[in-house]
Amino acid sequence: MLGLMLGGRAQLAVLDIHDLAIARERGRDLVGVMAIVQRPLAAVLTTGEVRTPRDLEGRKVGVTGLPSDDAVLRSIVEGAGAIRDAMSVLDDPSFSLTWEPLGADVGTSGDLGYTWGRYRRSVTREDGENTVAEGKYLTVWKRDRNGVWKVAADIGNSGAHEPPPAAAD
Repeated sequence: MLGLMLGGRAQLAVLDIHDLAIARERGRDLVGVMAIVQRPLAAVLTTGEVRTPRDLEGRKVGVTGLPSDDAVLRSIVEGAGAIRDAMSVLDDPSFSLTWEPLGADVGTSGDLGYTWGRYRRSVTREDGENTVAEGKYLTVWKRDRNGVWKVAADIGNSGAHEPPPAAAD
């Protein structure tokens, strides 16, 4: 499909979002106009002896043949331990995380909301130095079928605390 578009024989094509990104990176003047699915259909299928993406390392892997396959598979295998390593600080007894909510809002439907505020994270390194990070956070909440609020997304950025903007009248 992409070849037909680039050759001027089609004005619209359905393709994988990764291939769109690769084409744009190569200087192609293409624009994504809509998502057909809200969640990618890609999955890693494996036999029983493979339990984590890291277990794929050194094995034969079958892929779909898309240009993005190698990059996607490499990021899955290489990134598998990175998240675990980054989160291992949570097991450290010196780890502390506090947050100060500054505001919240709920949509008119009553099933989606968000909170925002400041956080402070500290942990004592192996050399005894206490490291502190402060920043801002935004958490999106979604009410499940039973009416219980669950975190749908959470993001934060470190940096100096700035006063919130003045409310518009």
